Amino acid sequence: MRHIAIIPARKNSKGLKKKNRILIDGCLKFITKIKWFNQIIISSDDSLIINKAKENNLDFIKRSKKLSTGNISIKSVMIDVVKKKNLDKNTVIWLIYLPLIGKKKIYFDNAKKI
Repeated sequence: MRHIAIIPARKNSKGLKKKNRILIDGCLKFITKIKWFNQIIISSDDSLIINKAKENNLDFIKRSKKLSTGNISIKSVMIDVVKKKNLDKNTVIWLIYLPLIGKKKIYFDNAKKI
């Protein structure tokens, strides 16, 4: 089984402006410590966030305008990533939201065992 982390991070967040830009560094610092992820993919329409992915040698998908609106479902974003990255049925997909404050690696390790 392959374990893939997918981080959705669009440019214009609802509520707190530039929330994803503020939270991306902390999320990447945490998620890259989980060494058993075979791949980490960021889906974004924000050039700053895409550059952060490149700086950290992470995979990314430039999200289309259609998938970057406030009323698009996360399911649509995930389907887009699965199709573009040709992920198969032997892949465990981990949806990682940027607000990962207070999370611990042990929580992920325990969830993987399930």
